[in-house]
Amino acid sequence: PDEGALYEGLLEAARLLLYGTGEASLGPAMAERSIGILEQAEALRPDDPDVALLACDALGASGRVDDARARLTKIVAAHRGKRSKELGQTYYTLYRVEAREGNLSEAMTALSRAFDNQPQNGGIALELGQLAVDLDDQDVAQRAFRAVTLMKVDGSSGVTAQDRAVAYFQLGSLAVRQGDARRAKLMLDKSLAEDPTLAEARDLLGRLT
Repeated sequence: PDEGALYEGLLEAARLLLYGTGEASLGPAMAERSIGILEQAEALRPDDPDVALLACDALGASGRVDDARARLTKIVAAHRGKRSKELGQTYYTLYRVEAREGNLSEAMTALSRAFDNQPQNGGIALELGQLAVDLDDQDVAQRAFRAVTLMKVDGSSGVTAQDRAVAYFQLGSLAVRQGDARRAKLMLDKSLAEDPTLAEARDLLGRLT
């Protein structure tokens, strides 16, 4: 009888069908089942961006990638180029759709735009940095990891000291690849200052000294 409780229950049911208790899709069949539940939720609150983006992710996970892209394109167009957290989440959903399909170049473009709209989101910055490393785009990787090192560990960005340690380690690794041993040592020292237990940073620093 409580429409608000019903709506939240529908979203929770759809998330469980789509992701279980994690973040990865449980597969096309479960994603397809979640779409039917999300259609009920959208009928209750057709303008709620949460259900709209969840539905797009479900469409992508079910294999209906063109439908997901079309809906996300409309949401992006509605923002008229104005940067916002909501636009950032839209691009992040598009990133998930493209990455799931193996379209890594398109995925990184979408994730970069998500980061541009949410420059203080540590999770997005770390994902962008790692994807850029995987695709050997050192400029994007450095920009993303440097942003993480500048974020405060105060809850607002979601960044932990361990996240900052990983970011410094990645910057150190990039410096090694660029032949800049002095900068590499500086970044690795900072990494271990954030998290003395980070074995990768300690091992790489040991090879440099």
